[in-house]
Amino acid sequence: MKEFDWNDIEKQMPYKVPEGFFESFPERMSHKAKASAMRRRMWRIVSTVGVAAVMIFGVFFWNTASEKDDAVGNEYVEFASASLLSEKMDEYVSSLSDEELAEQLNYYESDVTLLVTNE
Repeated sequence: MKEFDWNDIEKQMPYKVPEGFFESFPERMSHKAKASAMRRRMWRIVSTVGVAAVMIFGVFFWNTASEKDDAVGNEYVEFASASLLSEKMDEYVSSLSDEELAEQLNYYESDVTLLVTNE
């Protein structure tokens, strides 16, 4: 068996670097840094616009819902008055025909939740 001789091994770099790699390295890094900064800037702009849009829609719908709630609240206050409620019921009953009144009576007579028992 032949003995191994370290001096016989070629001493050359096993890796190759493309030509001009180190000369163009600063320029390539600068380009990547600018592109990264542009992406961050665009992300900030898009997120800011999104938040603003959500806030605008929120204010619009919140005001609309608030106006509806006020209208419902006003109707409730209107009906809370006993005399006004009585007048409204009288108007409703007087607008019904005899057939509709008979139908309402049958409905309420057959409703078990409205039955009053004297026990």
